[in-house]
Amino acid sequence: MHDGTQLLHNKENSTDDMELMMDLLSSQYQDGFVMDVYAIDFGEEGAALHSSKILNQADFVARAIETLVEGCHLGDSDTGITIVAHSIGAWAVRASLDMHPHLISKGWVQNFINLASPLQSIPYAVDSGVHDLVQTLNERGNSDTKRNVAMISVSGGLRDELIPPALGRGQSDSDSFLANSILEAKSATKFGMDHRCIVWCYDLLAQIRGVIFMLALTTDRGMGPSERMNIVRRTLHQTNHTASFEHEVKTLHESALDAKGYSALVSVQLAAPYYLNCLLKLCILVGLAHSLLLRPLVLQYQRQQYGQQYGSIFTTCMEISISLLLLPSIVTISSLLRRLELQFLGWNLRQCYMHECEILLGTIFVLTQLAALIYFIIVYGVGFVIDKISRIFCTSSQEQHPFGTFGTTLCSCSVKSLRLYPTTCLPLAIGVFVVVRGTNVMFDSTTLAPTLFVSVAIFILGCLLKLIFKPTATNLAERRMTFVILLISLVKATYGKLIYAYSMMQRVGSDNRCCNEMLACFISSLLPAFLAIMTVETHDAMTQNALLEWKRRTRGDAKGDTGVGIGLNKTPGVFLVINTLLIIWYMWNVLVSYSGDDIVVPLYSVITVVMAYWNCYPLSADAINVYAAIIDDDLSFHCEFKDKDE
Repeated sequence: MHDGTQLLHNKENSTDDMELMMDLLSSQYQDGFVMDVYAIDFGEEGAALHSSKILNQADFVARAIETLVEGCHLGDSDTGITIVAHSIGAWAVRASLDMHPHLISKGWVQNFINLASPLQSIPYAVDSGVHDLVQTLNERGNSDTKRNVAMISVSGGLRDELIPPALGRGQSDSDSFLANSILEAKSATKFGMDHRCIVWCYDLLAQIRGVIFMLALTTDRGMGPSERMNIVRRTLHQTNHTASFEHEVKTLHESALDAKGYSALVSVQLAAPYYLNCLLKLCILVGLAHSLLLRPLVLQYQRQQYGQQYGSIFTTCMEISISLLLLPSIVTISSLLRRLELQFLGWNLRQCYMHECEILLGTIFVLTQLAALIYFIIVYGVGFVIDKISRIFCTSSQEQHPFGTFGTTLCSCSVKSLRLYPTTCLPLAIGVFVVVRGTNVMFDSTTLAPTLFVSVAIFILGCLLKLIFKPTATNLAERRMTFVILLISLVKATYGKLIYAYSMMQRVGSDNRCCNEMLACFISSLLPAFLAIMTVETHDAMTQNALLEWKRRTRGDAKGDTGVGIGLNKTPGVFLVINTLLIIWYMWNVLVSYSGDDIVVPLYSVITVVMAYWNCYPLSADAINVYAAIIDDDLSFHCEFKDKDE
């Protein structure tokens, strides 16, 4: 799909002669080099939101290549197509080449150039399906078929606000460059260029045009990918390209640190939006550490030393102070340990991953403090305001549940909550589907699954909101903590799936991935979260029943809370050990993006259920009968002893 390459057909196929000819032709014939350019623009669809969008774009890219091959009459002997992809478009192309290997085997695609593309992971992607797809494509990236493609990557550098430069490194058989190293004569690009600038910067595009020219010539001469990339290095004046890409990125960070200063570079890193996923995980980590470990330990220490009442201002201030200082320090030390190059019995203990190695420790400390502030503002700030509003505008009538065991009360609470689904949530989801589809309203296997999934997600959100809007609830602080942790973790686990379900409502046709992914998310995230919410409701109901029954049995006032709540009683040592292991595991991987993040939803749900059962055991009807019998015996003994004295 170009002119001018026939000039070299009579030359011997020698790499040295070819490199010399390239130096001569690059300036003599490049102006006469004509390319047929075809653009694919997905209109900022947001492929990183869910893996289905990347796969759909990959199918479209494959069909577009097949159309070009057919329309332009390209054969196996032609140079083929050189693809230039920007940002997440590189993943659409990589998925397309993986799903349609004939694009490579038939020689239709032999050269692939990436501009500001995250080739190792997508740091700001929240959905686990995206991380699964990235991991799968990286594992298959070095197959024999794909080694026939010369892959060139150009990273935007430190000024790229969406892609860290370390993620611009391709596979072992590809070559990666920093934009500032290509344009090293330009002082304005000393630290690179932003994410959009890289596609319209004339100086850089002139270099990319020369790369395409060289790739077309060398491919037409039948050179292999490694030979083509060697000539590309010469074209980009990277003849001494001996340093690894990781070393170049490290040098770039050191130069920026010397030029701008530590605090300025921390501010630059904090302003980058690709730390959103890390911030969500840090909020979850702070919630887990505070609710499962720090708060129980602080309450036990306070009860042993001072004997003060639970929920006092002193306890709250102590919890917040310890969390704001201790947790960021521990997370920072953990990150420092991950990047230490230690050798132990022949094993390399260095565990930091890609851009994680370049995050400044000050950035990690401030990010963790910001996550802790967000968590405590919701728990003790917004939650307090919501509690006051709910007590004013919501009814204060207490729900009646059967006074019995944990199982019977749990079933009663679940049945009462499930009544909300067919009357409110399901009609709301159907209404959304009707509005989205307009006149083309037709339920089938493709549209039924996303509609039900959206309705269940709305139902779980309603149950979560009930945790903090119920005015007669006991142990409000614990309910808010459960609400924050489940809300953030569920948003992280289901955000991409909800977008996928909404897109399936709009589209007519079948997608076999739809039902399986929705079902997996329901079983692994939504159902465990619902059980955790219901156990909190069960504990609240059993606490209220115990107060009423205690008042009736003792004929007293029985004012106030019983003090029995999730995390308020003396937590058994085995619970503290399990919680500590969960927190250590999550903290060790808090800055890494991978699909295993979402396992925190079922794990935290199981811990919540088990601890709720433990705390509800003293509130059962049998336990209250035992307490009442003990007090009755004590009172009878006291009265009999008093009569004898008289």
